[in-house]
Formats: sequence, C-alpha cells, structure tokens
Amino acid sequence: MKPFEGLFGNTAETRLIQFLLGLEDMPFTKEELAQEMEVSEGKAEMVIKTMLRFGVLKEKSGYYIANKDSEILKAVEDINNVLISILYL
Repeated sequence: MKPFEGLFGNTAETRLIQFLLGLEDMPFTKEELAQEMEVSEGKAEMVIKTMLRFGVLKEKSGYYIANKDSEILKAVEDINNVLISILYL
C-alpha cells in the first residue's frame, strides 16, 4: 500500500490521485484509469466526474489528463512526500 493510501484509505479516489502524481502531461482513457483504480468503468466514470468537478483532471479529446495547476494535486503531493520521509527515514 502506498503511504497516502495508508493514511487516507484505499479507495478508488485515493488510488487515482496517487497514480496521477507526477503524470501531469500524460493522457489516459477512462478504461486505463478504471484499471489503475481497480474498479469497473461505471465506477471509474463516477470518480472521473468528481475529479473533473474539483479540477484534479482535465478532459481533452476523449482523454483525461492530470491538471498540473490543481491545488489538490499539489497538496496531496506535499502530504505524500512528508509521509514518505516519515516512513522511510
């Protein structure tokens, strides 16, 4: 389990956010994101809609891209780095 998921839970949302860290320029299909979240495409669609609404993801030509300007992703990355430093010191 990844540090962020260990603290905040192992949900489709946390798995997706953790996966997106550092991948801001890479486009993904709904199917690829569903596979990373380990959920059905229907559940992935619900999570993707939430992430679009909160600005974590952007949609472009049928692909989803992590929003590099997302304050949420920036905050999660900071928290993740702190967790890593605590766990692996």
